[in-house]
Amino acid sequence: MVNLYLVVAYGLVWAIFTGYAWTIQRRQDRLEKELQELRKALGPK
Repeated sequence: MVNLYLVVAYGLVWAIFTGYAWTIQRRQDRLEKELQELRKALGPK
C-alpha cells in the first residue's frame, strides 16, 4: 500500500513539473513572437 502512494506521488510530481515546463515554454514562445514584432516595427538599423 505504501508503494502505491509513492508511485502516485511520484507521478503527480512529474505531472506538475511537466505542466509547469509547458507553461514556461508557451510564455517563452509568446515573448519571442513579441520580440520579433518589435524588431520588425523598429526596422533595420
